[in-house]
Amino acid sequence: GQMAAAGSGEGAQPLRPPQLRGIDGKGTFTHTSLAVRLPSIVKELAERLRLNAPGVPSGVIDELRRLADRIAADEPLAELKAPFNSDYNQHLRSAVAADAAAAATEEATAAAVLGGTKGEHGSALARGSWLSLPWWLTEHWAYRCILEIVRPRCGDDFDPFQWHKKEATDHALGALRADLPTIAASGTDLAPLIVRSLWGNRADLSLTAGVVTAEHHSATDAVLLHDDCAAAAPLLASARSVVWVLDNCGLELLVDLAVVARLLARGTSVALHCKPDPVFVSDVMPKDIPLAIEALRGCCEEGAAAAATLESAMAAGPGAAQLSVLAHDYYVSPAEAIDMPSDVRALYAASDMVVVKGDANYRRVTGDRHWSALASMAGQVAPWAPAPLLLLRTLKSGTLAGLTEAELSAGEALGPDWRVSGKCGVIQLVTAPRSE
Repeated sequence: GQMAAAGSGEGAQPLRPPQLRGIDGKGTFTHTSLAVRLPSIVKELAERLRLNAPGVPSGVIDELRRLADRIAADEPLAELKAPFNSDYNQHLRSAVAADAAAAATEEATAAAVLGGTKGEHGSALARGSWLSLPWWLTEHWAYRCILEIVRPRCGDDFDPFQWHKKEATDHALGALRADLPTIAASGTDLAPLIVRSLWGNRADLSLTAGVVTAEHHSATDAVLLHDDCAAAAPLLASARSVVWVLDNCGLELLVDLAVVARLLARGTSVALHCKPDPVFVSDVMPKDIPLAIEALRGCCEEGAAAAATLESAMAAGPGAAQLSVLAHDYYVSPAEAIDMPSDVRALYAASDMVVVKGDANYRRVTGDRHWSALASMAGQVAPWAPAPLLLLRTLKSGTLAGLTEAELSAGEALGPDWRVSGKCGVIQLVTAPRSE
């Protein structure tokens, strides 16, 4: 198949499979996500702002609707204007250049990899459009376009998804009250906390196009396909410092903070990594964290205790378990983890474990590529990992690796949408391959 050269990651494999794209075929989840779901997220946002934010000029609403139409029409991507987007434009130029070269020289190969007839495929690849470019790039691009529309008129601090997030938090409090006593009473075995944190992101908003639904709060129909808890729990228990890469606001963030409070109480320092800008509807930004701590405090007795632990750890000096928050541009860029910036790599390397939450962060780890589900995580997908990675992910998109034959069969037996329904979860511990 058409293979991509690896990034600059140390020990990177020379060849990696292609990234998922909308032109992988009609009816694929990737195609539907771009052609249907993404435009509906943007349209829903326009409507939400029209109803909830009377201060937002009508021109912003109109531009958002036009953006939704451009995505649905599969137009070529145009470079972004704002100066803070120069890295994005560089990503786009590289991707367009790579696709043009691939279309010119490897039409037949591309057709074999992605389906479709030879000529049609080459021309599709060369379009530089929403469906033809890698999904990982175009999905990030859509949220960047939203910011480019919203920020000049509403201010740099304006979060267009703040209403979605508040709704998700309010919606989560019932489930949280039921969860917190169990989390607070957890003993020395951290396995139950890891499992609880995994299923926290069943309340993900961008999958439902920004509509909060109650059924996402129950993990009763959940299937844990791959479970490295037995190895991960003692490693997490002995960790002195942990990087925790956050995913969504709502129930997931609240559960994560309750679990982090338990780690802090055990003497582990935790650095919460999150997004500096709004992306994927409900993703956590720094200002969402104090709001979540307030929600914990008001939820119940155990929530108030967790909130107190979190706040004292934020103010703690050296020698005590500390809680810090970092929002890095890497987490809103279309970069793959293999190409992570050196400062992020250094923070990972200095920690005893990096907990990676949710589907989008998992896609970054795999590069959102067409790996075999049986590909080795440590050996093929993430040999660059600078520290043990604990991937906690409910499956909501196509990329997947690190399963056994039996686990893959179990997944396939669940029906055609097992990789994208959010009903399957994986707990994957990735540790560097031991040098023989």
